Amino acid sequence: MSSALTVTDKLSQRYHSLQQLAKYSNSSIDAELIRHIAEDNEIDTLLNTDPDTCVYPRLIFKNLVFKLNLMESTDIESIFTTYSRGEFWNSMNLSQKRVFIEQMLSAYDKEEQNALKAKPTVNVPCAGGKTKDGKLNQIKVPYDVVADAILKRFNIFNMQDTKQIYIYNNGVYKSEGAEAILETSIRNVHDEIYNAYWRIINPEFELTHIPKATTNYINEVIAYIRSYTHRPRTVLLQKIRSFYKTSEKHHNWAYRSHKTIQLWHKKQLL
Repeated sequence: MSSALTVTDKLSQRYHSLQQLAKYSNSSIDAELIRHIAEDNEIDTLLNTDPDTCVYPRLIFKNLVFKLNLMESTDIESIFTTYSRGEFWNSMNLSQKRVFIEQMLSAYDKEEQNALKAKPTVNVPCAGGKTKDGKLNQIKVPYDVVADAILKRFNIFNMQDTKQIYIYNNGVYKSEGAEAILETSIRNVHDEIYNAYWRIINPEFELTHIPKATTNYINEVIAYIRSYTHRPRTVLLQKIRSFYKTSEKHHNWAYRSHKTIQLWHKKQLL
């Protein structure tokens, strides 16, 4: 009777196409990838997710780059090209793919540096909820943390040519009032995260006031959301026509104005 396959054995059966040595390593690219998956199984899940069925395909690749940050960019590109799929990745040429990966690696390094810089400013509260210099611990909520939380709560996209934002609700993507909804949601999420940070940093002291998110802060969050949710108008119209190819009447109903896009199955639109 043969012994049951180990997790590593199963991964080796799935990831076996990149036997060339990883850069600056004595192991193959596949071996390095499997080692990373053994430490973080979400990498395997992300690689086997079809980005075309997701509202934000770019975020899948961003998260993968962040999780594979210890590997060289050329090795990451080989992994994506061999094992991932979808229009977002396949529509780019080799140069564009490597620029994207380098940008994501730089973003990861920046986040790590900011986190390291922030750590010394978080002091253990003294009596009265103040640090030794007599000041309360300062809490800052990064705008990308708020933006990512918003993207988890709402299905959003924006037209690449006009940057008009659409939010999905009850079978309809609407742009009318979308930014007002976002502004309110950003303020609420900011306050929720601020409150959570306070409980971690100052657990012994009561939170009596939350500084409100500024207009500039809200604009930064919206800009972040736009950068990760833009879709070409031609691609959207092509998918709508494909979905409603039975008659022109259906097409007009699906995309009847610049402010409303109605679709029964949103994943088929985005």
